Amino acid sequence: MRKIFTLLAVLFLLAGCMGGKSSTPVMDEGFDTQTKYFNPEYHNPIAIFPTYEKLGTHSLDTEKAHRKYHVWQEKRTGKIILITVLTPNGYDSFPKTIRWMDSPGALYVGGNTAAYNHLNSRPAAAITKLGGVFPDCFIVAQAFYLDKNRKEAIYKALIVPDDVCAEEFEPVIDELDRVANMQ
Repeated sequence: MRKIFTLLAVLFLLAGCMGGKSSTPVMDEGFDTQTKYFNPEYHNPIAIFPTYEKLGTHSLDTEKAHRKYHVWQEKRTGKIILITVLTPNGYDSFPKTIRWMDSPGALYVGGNTAAYNHLNSRPAAAITKLGGVFPDCFIVAQAFYLDKNRKEAIYKALIVPDDVCAEEFEPVIDELDRVANMQ
């Protein structure tokens, strides 16, 4: 009888260890895979819409900044979320003289938000290296954030295929906060 109770206790213990998900979130370069939150160091978390799958992270160092490109893509629609985190390279904070928004090349600029019909070469190369695919025409809605101590700059972007090349950016700007919502 004692052997049966011991065997049952061991089986219950094993079943408890094997069953269920771990309550410890899995982190991938600042991304919590259970809650789907991207957690930058100096900004509020960014909730990533659950239909987007993380393609990965690509890092790039330049003379003035360290860049990390975090990329998600929704396979069904081809839409891409890109969060670019920049930190100063070689100094404590970014200088106040930096122009953060590319107004001349934009379809729209308003406050910290802009829309484009193109993507700069560095982020485009990072997305391609991680397996992201670009259509012939697309709209990029982008929002920019700089923390109060100028230690971290974040660009969050939504890249949406523009099947008819109509350059209608308003719906893409509206969707940006829905799929990558800064809390």
